Amino acid sequence: MSMHPRSLIANIVSGTLTAIIVIGLGYFIYEKQDSFSLFAPSGKIESDFAASPKPIASERIDEEQVENEMNRIAEEKRKVEEKRRAEEARKKAEAEAKRKAEEARKKAEDEKKRLAELEAKKKAEAAEQKRLDEIALKKKLEEEKKKKDEEALQQKLAEEKKEKQKQEEIKKKEEKAIADKKAAADKQKAEEAKKAAAAAAAKAKADADAKAEAAENDRIANAYLGNASFVGALQQALYDNWVTGMEMIGYTATVVFYVDQQGNIIKIDKGKSTLSGFRPFDDSVIAAVEKTKRIKMPDNKHAVNKLVKEGVAVTFDPKDVNFKNF
Repeated sequence: MSMHPRSLIANIVSGTLTAIIVIGLGYFIYEKQDSFSLFAPSGKIESDFAASPKPIASERIDEEQVENEMNRIAEEKRKVEEKRRAEEARKKAEAEAKRKAEEARKKAEDEKKRLAELEAKKKAEAAEQKRLDEIALKKKLEEEKKKKDEEALQQKLAEEKKEKQKQEEIKKKEEKAIADKKAAADKQKAEEAKKAAAAAAAKAKADADAKAEAAENDRIANAYLGNASFVGALQQALYDNWVTGMEMIGYTATVVFYVDQQGNIIKIDKGKSTLSGFRPFDDSVIAAVEKTKRIKMPDNKHAVNKLVKEGVAVTFDPKDVNFKNF
């Protein structure tokens, strides 16, 4: 069993005080041994006393001082013992308080547990009662619903029967109306077919006339556009603005551009144009078209319309230019 540090210190102090008392008593007895000797040696004592008498006061120990010291030591021991007993009493009180606190805590926990179990039991009973009430309510509602559904079904069957009779009557009327409508539609269809045939014949004749007229207009336009005087004038107008030389011989480029009704060049279509791929040559022909700005239009509206719609394609060839010494 382990000893508390304070108890150990008290035991050490008590043992030390006991040792001091024993040593003091031993020393006292040692100093007084001559007084208690019964057979002192003869001759020597007398000569010693005669030669140098020993003072009794210097050899004796003050008995009162020893007694006071012993009383002090006893008092210290008593205080240490009281302190030890007080410490033991304090520890015992602390242990008792701790024990009571533990008992109170355990009692409180047991009470809390009991109350929790009681509350859980009440909640379980309430939940069970709620479940039973819900089952009873659900059963009641299901029975009421079943009764209403049955009544609704009977009412629905009666209404369906009535509606069926009504629909049969309506159907008979509709069938008669459809038959009458069909007879009228067949009659109208025959009349419309007759009219459509006449309209189709008229449209076919109009389309044929329009096609023939368009073909004739296109023929007239091509005749004007293919005329040497128009082509020559067009080429000359562009070549007059074309800066080129003999070093360009061997390259050709066809440029497509669009004009308005007055002959103003409004757009060069490089996507439809066929260029040579030689940048200086291609730049020169594009510059010639841009510099020309306007061409002389033919004296025919069909030819003008064709140019405006389809554009103008002109091929540039240095061999067509009259170079000196060529």
